[in-house]
Amino acid sequence: MLDLKPVFISSDAFDAPFDPGVEARAVLYPVTGYHLSRDQFDALSAAAADVGEDRATCVLTDPELRQVISPARPRVEFALAEYEAYRALTFGPIPLLGENAIMSAAGAWGVLISQEGHALIGGPRTFLDSFSRAYPRGLAADEAAFVAAWERNAASIGSETSWVGALLSHIHGGR
Repeated sequence: MLDLKPVFISSDAFDAPFDPGVEARAVLYPVTGYHLSRDQFDALSAAAADVGEDRATCVLTDPELRQVISPARPRVEFALAEYEAYRALTFGPIPLLGENAIMSAAGAWGVLISQEGHALIGGPRTFLDSFSRAYPRGLAADEAAFVAAWERNAASIGSETSWVGALLSHIHGGR
């Protein structure tokens, strides 16, 4: 069982993964594969620095990849200063090619990255406010793009989208 507490109670980025005590939450969209974009990473680095952190832990949450790698290596600590080093993270011989979470070393904040191109970020309000100030695209634009993408998916390929509203309710203070 994964332990992503105290930020997440689940690794399911399509349901209600945040612990009820997480003050501020948002959607990041799109991400770059299973990684944050450079702008997202730079904003994360700046927000983490504002709360006194310069390192994080990447936790592999993809259940299929977790079966392939050594059980002793599902987490990798890394510096938040180097985007290219983050992009090159590996779990033993396995590159980061699956769902994952980036967790604060102090347990204050976290980012949950899904296989469908979005991520969820949460932590103290001061942390998310710092992230928002450092993120040029803006959190509202990311959320709007996320909703629009799933509306397109529903119209073009019949994707089920009832979870989108429930997830946004969870992000904005529900359950």
